[in-house]
Amino acid sequence: MSEAEDRATAGVPSESRTPGDAIAGAWRAPLAAALAWLLPGAGHFVLGKRGRALAFCAIVVACAAIGCLLQGRLDSIQPNDPLSVIATLASLGSGVVHLVLKYVTGYEGSIVAAGYEYGTTFLRTAGILNFLLVLDSLDIARGRKG
Repeated sequence: MSEAEDRATAGVPSESRTPGDAIAGAWRAPLAAALAWLLPGAGHFVLGKRGRALAFCAIVVACAAIGCLLQGRLDSIQPNDPLSVIATLASLGSGVVHLVLKYVTGYEGSIVAAGYEYGTTFLRTAGILNFLLVLDSLDIARGRKG
């Protein structure tokens, strides 16, 4: 094993190592973070935290689904509105969930719907929550958290 692999699996008994432990060295943390953004929970799944991964995926997808049911809006950058950039980044945080809703299904919220503002908040919250899960995956991959 290389020194990077030793650090990646330090303190983990050989019989309890998971396939995620094979991701070694400098690529472990960035790969986990990229996967965590792309598909909610995937970073944790690759790092061997299967239960957490499934729970986190369900929470982010449920949050986005509630936002859709309430007819919330997926944000996009608007000219002369600097806050729309922040809102768009929040919406994009949910990764493939956002991309599927916007580009595959063509989802658009309805501003006249009773739950429009709440729905938009749920969609943004799904993205922000997923960004927090990306940071959590980074901490786990770097050995800062178990």
